[in-house]
Amino acid sequence: MKTGFAWPDARPEAGRLAEATHAAQEGSRALTFATAPMAGQVLQINLFFDGADSGRAQDSNVRRLFTLCTPASPEVYAHHVPALGAATPALHEAGGETDPDRLAQGFNARVWWGYVQLLQSLHQRLTGQVLLDDATLGQLCLALGDTTAQPARLDAGAQAAPGSRAAALDQLCKLGERVAERHADQLQAGGVPPVLWVWINLFGFSRGAAAVRVLVNRLAQCWAVDERLAGVFRYGINFVGLFDGVSALGGWREVRGLVVPEQHDGHWPGCAGALVMPGAVRRCVHMVAAHEQRMSMPLDSIAQSGEYEGQVLELAYPGVHDDLGGGYQAGEQGKAPGGASDSLGRIALQDMYLEALRAGVALQLPHQFDDAARAGMACSESLIGRFNAWRKTLPLAHTLADALQFCFGDLLTWRAVRSMPDTPAYFAAQPFYRRATQALPLPQAGKAAAAEDERQQRKSQALQRMQQSLPGLPETARQLLLAELATLPAPAASRIAAGPEDVAVLGEGADAFRLLMALHHPHEQALWQAAQATDGKLQVLHRHRNGAIVAAGSHPAWFAHAEPTITDDILLSPLPVLHAFLADHTGAIARSRLHPASIALYDNDVHDSQAAALAACPREYALGGYAWPRVVYWADAGRMPFLGAAAVQQALAANQQALLGQHEQMLQKGSAR
Repeated sequence: MKTGFAWPDARPEAGRLAEATHAAQEGSRALTFATAPMAGQVLQINLFFDGADSGRAQDSNVRRLFTLCTPASPEVYAHHVPALGAATPALHEAGGETDPDRLAQGFNARVWWGYVQLLQSLHQRLTGQVLLDDATLGQLCLALGDTTAQPARLDAGAQAAPGSRAAALDQLCKLGERVAERHADQLQAGGVPPVLWVWINLFGFSRGAAAVRVLVNRLAQCWAVDERLAGVFRYGINFVGLFDGVSALGGWREVRGLVVPEQHDGHWPGCAGALVMPGAVRRCVHMVAAHEQRMSMPLDSIAQSGEYEGQVLELAYPGVHDDLGGGYQAGEQGKAPGGASDSLGRIALQDMYLEALRAGVALQLPHQFDDAARAGMACSESLIGRFNAWRKTLPLAHTLADALQFCFGDLLTWRAVRSMPDTPAYFAAQPFYRRATQALPLPQAGKAAAAEDERQQRKSQALQRMQQSLPGLPETARQLLLAELATLPAPAASRIAAGPEDVAVLGEGADAFRLLMALHHPHEQALWQAAQATDGKLQVLHRHRNGAIVAAGSHPAWFAHAEPTITDDILLSPLPVLHAFLADHTGAIARSRLHPASIALYDNDVHDSQAAALAACPREYALGGYAWPRVVYWADAGRMPFLGAAAVQQALAANQQALLGQHEQMLQKGSAR
């Protein structure tokens, strides 16, 4: 069984579903051997934590795997946990949440939700009845609050927690006691206990993957000590399947500009120390999006300071965050030309499906699929052909850092090729641009716009509340406020003009990259159609709408203001550590040597999440824009020694004093109001 780090394998033209039967047999043998004396009394509980809410939860890879886990016997249970930010009535969430406190609360509640579903499944197996209805379950999980951050036994936590949380923890402990009592009742009646062992399998995408890791860690540390659920039922964590795990919550999820890295490391506090995969986990597979680079999506590796311990495997797949998680519709940005089965996420989906079967997870086999499942798991020959061709171009990569650095550079080269205006290589002359259509039909687009307006209104109200209490806020909260205010919606004059959404997104990205290229290749400014503005700053005019994007340096003056007054977009200067890397991967020689297989994959399959972040409101203002490499964190502590780590360190040195000075200006303005 493969462990450590690896690229994904090449695959047959027809895909990998033909391997499913053999994989399931292998997994069944492994679990049967492990619990042979308990045959017929082994429960399997499967938890599926969805990730980034794209409004299309039914298309996520986690959701597709959940639909394959339709229980075929009373010993198998499956529960789906909605994505953070998705509409979840039981948790009083209407969807589209952006308030950092609300996000953190929703994260905590989902971790507790997963734990209670374990008790729920046990109770249902013992009695045939549910333990709690969804509404009551939601109220309990919200009342438990951020107690997931307290690594203590549940009974001890109840004694230490304040007020309502203590009552909620006490209620939770009583639920466990009730399940244990039902078990004891059956033993006293002389019957054979229906549960002697519990296998737990967990799947997660994005922040759902972080929730999975916190839950697994808390189970091992304190919530189910001595390998006993509810103090009675022996259990094991059998399989953990993760798609591009991030724990970007609260501050980092909303911070789109300069931050003090010592205080904002990309993690919700409850994740600190809770992302290490316990050694008792039988198998963990983490599939990473090798082309994601947004500042708001730092990656959480499963490696501990670069080392992989136990039966864990980390793989680097082509694509950005939602490519891997299955969050795009076919045709968005002109990608997946052959339809849904041409979507890049199907590569990772089939691989995760087989990994789960080999671990003994009770998923349907292909001959059991209904039409929807068959369509949802299909992977086209054309996609497989492009993937296999790209796979042949990959260098030997011993570490995740090696893989990400190659993909970062390779994608930069492609962006340079596709951003040269008025040339045959320009993105607007390519088939994927011609395929790009409006993402939503008009009625749906109207609803989406209305929902976005409501989210912005809620965000504005939250910011007003924060401003009113500004002088009394702790330092970290003041930093959050400053960064949040810096990313309020730009003035209407600089909003994207009406027209197909994908066309605007692609154009926004190409314009930003042209300016980046003009900065790094000053002898080619004519090629990139860049010029000096009247104030002496380098700029490029937008080709798809009015306005210009301007090279603003490291500390734009407007960053300190409560309300942005800038009418043009800006590009913050890339960090010096990246200058040589950019020159090597975007110059004329690199552009001429870009492999055709890379061009085909990036043209047809890999989406541009960075451009979407630029086109959105609020925008993402990462240092250097496309020149910002994704930051990666180890599971135990610290950042991976990769370009991103060096970039963050330089950001601290270059920007900390300026940023803190701006905080003081902000405080003075807040006090004067």
